[in-house]
Amino acid sequence: VEPDDMFDRFGADATRLYVLFASPPEKDMIWEAKRSASGEQEYPGIEGAFRYIARVWRLVARWHDGILGAGEPGADLTEAQRAVRRKTHQTIRRATDAFEDRLRLNTVVAALMELTNTLYDFTEATPSPGANDRAVVAEAISALSRMLAPFAPHVASELWELTGHAGLLTQASWPESNEDLAREDLIEIPVQVNGKLRSKVFVAPDATKETLEAAALADERVVALVDGKVIAKVIVVPGRLVN
Repeated sequence: VEPDDMFDRFGADATRLYVLFASPPEKDMIWEAKRSASGEQEYPGIEGAFRYIARVWRLVARWHDGILGAGEPGADLTEAQRAVRRKTHQTIRRATDAFEDRLRLNTVVAALMELTNTLYDFTEATPSPGANDRAVVAEAISALSRMLAPFAPHVASELWELTGHAGLLTQASWPESNEDLAREDLIEIPVQVNGKLRSKVFVAPDATKETLEAAALADERVVALVDGKVIAKVIVVPGRLVN
């Protein structure tokens, strides 16, 4: 594959992003191409990378004026605002772990795409953003730009400058995940009866065995199944399941 042709058609960043996303570093890469009905050569994978970069650009353009000079998120955040911060810090943690674990670059890109989707959903649901809306999005876009830099350095650097950051992106530090902000408010725990999945309960991530058992035994489906019976044994694996 002649890279100059790809650069001319899609740009260096989209080409680079596609190569790093399409295959792990230790494996050969299959360059996907096909002919259109008109006989033109098409590259579905790299076209997807190009569309993603354009999508990030449109997102930043949408928030550009609002996030310039945005302060830190306040303490009185709505659930939607907390969800954006949670996703931002979960993405930082996931991307950092993937880089450090055998350079799983495709995992990093997938995480960035998920964060972008979350920001688009938040944008559509926030027609008149307030100060905290702008603050949580500014935090997310700052982290997104830095994490995108190894894959699409030219676009990421441009976004970094457009969003009011001083200095070069190449001199900026990698974002750090705040575990308190990344933690889910509630997690889903499957409940089994005699080894078969019968229900699910939602509890805090640090719920004790006693809390998990009480939540499972109070569930309507479980109550109906064990009504009139003696429970011989309860197995609780914190954060995983109740049987």
